[in-house]
Amino acid sequence: MGTSTISIPSDLKIRLNALKIHQRETYADVIVRLISCAEDAEPLSETEISQLEEAVDDMKAGRVISAKDLRLELGL
Repeated sequence: MGTSTISIPSDLKIRLNALKIHQRETYADVIVRLISCAEDAEPLSETEISQLEEAVDDMKAGRVISAKDLRLELGL
């Protein structure tokens, strides 16, 4: 595995230091931990994305029903 040197602003270095679990933890370890939190283990499928887009279109077009009206319609 290779190593790279990057330049970061001082305030970012301070923030990375604050995220260390222990003083000797490397910045690489902190960054790996942050990346693992940001990655989605279960990304949305194309079908799910399409369904969400359709739902947004329905809301924009006013094709919605309130929770109260839905309960009344279902007799709850």
